[in-house]
Amino acid sequence: MPAPPQTEALDTAAEGRGALVVAKAAGGLVAFVGLTVLAGWAFDVPTLKSLHPTFVAMKANTAAAFLLGGGALLLRANARGRAVVERLARVCAAMVALIGFLTLVETLVGWNLRIQAHPLRRSLRR
Repeated sequence: MPAPPQTEALDTAAEGRGALVVAKAAGGLVAFVGLTVLAGWAFDVPTLKSLHPTFVAMKANTAAAFLLGGGALLLRANARGRAVVERLARVCAAMVALIGFLTLVETLVGWNLRIQAHPLRRSLRR
């Protein structure tokens, strides 16, 4: 026997809230990892660059993409219909796509666009 329409609406609302909680947690975790790795590059802390001694260090552009991607997810999950917040989330997501595209072009074509450079380390030395 199918559930009454009111019950279906409540189930859908509960699923939506659960999805928002997951989106916020995932966005926060990804942004935190990106920020941590960028701090590792900025202050030359090898453990923060790789998050574990046995892991390979994450590139600064990847960490920036993590920060932007997590931020986009957090912004979108908290937008609540605000157009400015949704637009900012889209800008962050577009920047992630741009970083990925430029890194791919750099790898495939062999150009050095300095996407994988470590700008934070240079700026802190001054």
